[in-house]
Amino acid sequence: TLRHPALGWSIGQYVCHMSDNLRIYSERFSGIAAGYRRSLAPYDQDALAEAMRYDIVPFESSLWALRRSANDWCDTADALDPTAAVLHPERGLQTALDLILSSAHDAHHHVWDVRRSIEAHR
Repeated sequence: TLRHPALGWSIGQYVCHMSDNLRIYSERFSGIAAGYRRSLAPYDQDALAEAMRYDIVPFESSLWALRRSANDWCDTADALDPTAAVLHPERGLQTALDLILSSAHDAHHHVWDVRRSIEAHR
């Protein structure tokens, strides 16, 4: 439940979000690898957090989900042609490599959020 005062989510909620984000990108990567080239479906991270009740998910459960999502993300990212292009709902035309890099960056940034939250409570 630790939370950095400048952030809206607790550490547990960030872990849930990272898991869901990686899983969603794994699904997208799987479709792209299979030849899907139309617009990707958008999602609202805050609505998903509310629907999934990130605030009450046990931390151990969120870590379990994150490990699996990260493994799936790696597997599906490896299967992509990096030049395959699709329309991202917010960023426009993106290559598979763009999507890989942006979702990896998101995960890295959220690890930084988790670390800041821990440091704020030391």
